[in-house]
Amino acid sequence: METTLYADVLFFVNFSMDFISVWASSYLCSARRHAGRMSLAAAIGGIYGVFAVVAGLSGVFAYISAAAVSVLMALAAFGMPGSFSDLLRKSAVIWGSGALLGGLMTAFLSLFGNPGAENTAENGGTARGFTAAFAAAALYLTARIIARAKAGKSVTVTVSHGGRKIELSALCDSGNLLRDPISGDPVMTVSEKALFPLLGEDLSDILAHCRLDEMKELSLKVR
Repeated sequence: METTLYADVLFFVNFSMDFISVWASSYLCSARRHAGRMSLAAAIGGIYGVFAVVAGLSGVFAYISAAAVSVLMALAAFGMPGSFSDLLRKSAVIWGSGALLGGLMTAFLSLFGNPGAENTAENGGTARGFTAAFAAAALYLTARIIARAKAGKSVTVTVSHGGRKIELSALCDSGNLLRDPISGDPVMTVSEKALFPLLGEDLSDILAHCRLDEMKELSLKVR
């Protein structure tokens, strides 16, 4: 029995699912969302999906290649991160979102599918269309719940300078997208008053008023 593969349809399906997965990952990782970059990442996933079927990838190699593609998708969607661990985290979230979306589609199809219905292309297409919509909505709600749970937590941050240390209570805000322009690391905003015990009166005043000449004299490296 011959099987006809419609590569364009397969690519479109994978592209759609990967775009949803990348979007959910950006929400969970508090990363900036850019439609063009996310579309590029989804296209990479879509091309890999077609290649995996044509090449018949399976076993350990399939898992390794899928992990590598997840890394490429993370780079395409979010750019070069501040650290390798951040790249791995975003790649894992993309892979996990895709796996969750696929699992939800399978679950909805088994629960709401009608095995007794006539097996036609129209019935199959309609069923898959509804299950894809339900799965995407479920993934969206899951991402919102997790992101909201993350945003409601606070952590204790220890900051040190010149042999002194202070502890600050910081809110894990999933909506804070501030990044260091050079390293790409997340940035935490702190009030001048909170850092006063650490920096002292003179240094706090210099930084607060951005007196560049005095910063240069103290060899301060500030960005």
